[in-house]
Amino acid sequence: MKIRTANDGSKGICHRNQVFKVGQTVKTTGTGLDGDKFDKHKKVSKPGIVLGCYDFFVLVQLQHSKKCFFYNQLEVISIKEYQDMSRKKLRNSIRVLHHGAH
Repeated sequence: MKIRTANDGSKGICHRNQVFKVGQTVKTTGTGLDGDKFDKHKKVSKPGIVLGCYDFFVLVQLQHSKKCFFYNQLEVISIKEYQDMSRKKLRNSIRVLHHGAH
């Protein structure tokens, strides 16, 4: 159930001195809510964009999926830092193809 949301840029959700707005760039500092595909013990910092703010968690658009995170698992970042993290992740995912004998 969606309790509170920040649909426009003027409103934000305050939680433990953190303010998140829809469309804001963030990076993950935790693994997110239980019950998803990621390793729960592996902490990976990924860039994302806030899609919705709920009472106890935030819905974030990651590069290839949407995922829910607790408020304390997100950190607000600048758009430039988001772009740098996205480019770095993209660069690391490109693999060099090795050609075999023809």
